[in-house]
Amino acid sequence: MGRTIREAFTQMRRTPYQALGAILVLFITFFVGYAFSLLLYGSEHVLRFVETRPQVTAFFKSETAEADIRGIENDMLAKPYVAKVKVVTKNDALALYKEENKRDPLLLELVTADILPASIEVSGRDIGSLEQIQKDLEVYKSKVDEIVFQKNIIDSLARWTMVIRWVGIAIISVLGVTSLIIMMVIISMKVAMKRQEIGIMRLLGATSWYINGPFLIEGVSYGVFGSLLAWGVVTVGVLYATPWIIDFFGEIPVLPIPWSFLAFQIGVGLAVGALSGAIASMLALRRFIK
Repeated sequence: MGRTIREAFTQMRRTPYQALGAILVLFITFFVGYAFSLLLYGSEHVLRFVETRPQVTAFFKSETAEADIRGIENDMLAKPYVAKVKVVTKNDALALYKEENKRDPLLLELVTADILPASIEVSGRDIGSLEQIQKDLEVYKSKVDEIVFQKNIIDSLARWTMVIRWVGIAIISVLGVTSLIIMMVIISMKVAMKRQEIGIMRLLGATSWYINGPFLIEGVSYGVFGSLLAWGVVTVGVLYATPWIIDFFGEIPVLPIPWSFLAFQIGVGLAVGALSGAIASMLALRRFIK
């Protein structure tokens, strides 16, 4: 085994530009893959955050008594698919109005608590429960003046998450196939240059592993180096951009990324890189070594 590894690295040193080209191609592929997985991780957290926000808001008629509002609040809290219920009274609505318009005193003078409606904000445990919450609130139409459900925003976010997922998979698939072909071409060239030497070793009784082993190890090394380098660059980039990411997403908890996720990411990446290198090497050997 030691001889096989030494021979593989000797082959790589003798053709540094080919080795560098293979590693760079794999680096680009895995860089996109790692970046995409982090993007998907962030989009899933954004979607989950939105799901738990107050998405269904019912504005009560001005004559609705506070006792009726509290009764509706208790009814909604009893639903198993409701995560949170918040009642905004007339005074609360006035306080919010004053905060939003504090730079325009003329608007403040014209508005009192009596003309602002009380409301109830209900958040579900998942997206699917929001439509049911809307139907539940429609039952109280004698007391409710308007129901606001930001379904279009949630649906758009869910669609964009799905688009990101499929576009990323398509890009990574194309880059993966391209990397596999390039590695196969590089290793095929090396096998072709050593065809005479391989023929002599066969006549001397060399085993298949003795002949093929260095090429397999070389292909695996390309995959491992490319994957490891890409993971390091992406991880350092995320750490460097952490202040900007936190400022951009605000209260959405996309950071910190758990180390368990990063460990799983590099583990899968190394396995895929090694497997890709081994497959490319075997395809090249199968083509040139009969």
